[in-house]
Amino acid sequence: EILSGLVGSEMCIRDRNIESWHILFPDSETSLLLKEHDLIERYGCRFTWNNRGFKSFSDFLDIFTARQRKTIKAERKKVADAKVSFKIIENEDISSNDWDIFYNFYRQTYFERGQNPYLTKEFFYKINNANHILKPVIFFASHKDEVIAASLCFAGKDTLYGRHWGALRKVKNLHFECCYYQGIEYCIENDIKYFDPGVQGEHKIRRGFQPKMDSSFHYFLKHDFGDAVSNFCKSEKKQIENYIEACKSYTPFNKDYKI
Repeated sequence: EILSGLVGSEMCIRDRNIESWHILFPDSETSLLLKEHDLIERYGCRFTWNNRGFKSFSDFLDIFTARQRKTIKAERKKVADAKVSFKIIENEDISSNDWDIFYNFYRQTYFERGQNPYLTKEFFYKINNANHILKPVIFFASHKDEVIAASLCFAGKDTLYGRHWGALRKVKNLHFECCYYQGIEYCIENDIKYFDPGVQGEHKIRRGFQPKMDSSFHYFLKHDFGDAVSNFCKSEKKQIENYIEACKSYTPFNKDYKI
């Protein structure tokens, strides 16, 4: 009711001095509500992994061509040969010390780009206070007795959402293992239907992630500006559809597997 009232009330928008309003990653129910109120829908593409009832990671690999199956096995072997092991800590088992360790990796990712991290350590402490609701999952990578990398995901009703990550040591293919393959195995073992590891990346296609149309919604107080954005989004939609079809043609799956 609050959402419906806000979307439908320009007066509320004006009173709060809100020039524009943007809703990212709405669920299906919210999307229908927003469409009813004529918000501008902008389409995009995400790459998600679908659990087709796989019994193991090896079972999952069977959907690939022989060449790509060999490539993924080689990527994982590089990490294993480097004597890197993984430990998963989740939900209430995550301690403040675990967040301290993870934060060092998280901020390192930004430091390497010459940037400051936009989330503070206190932000992660607040997550820790609501672990039972937010259901964080941290994948820690260790070499001998030293933790050298980590990735963070959140377990939803039927989807594992990712991910922030960072590493203090360079190990070939560690990023793919920590951010993708560990998450896929976690989904298989916990019967989670989808894995959404975050935006961007045609490189995900080679690792079993499939292109998927998604959308966001936008409202602009100035109608002429909103009309311009709306026209752009309508034109862009066709380009996104073409992009997704092009991505599908490059999926390295065997011909018996259908997206």
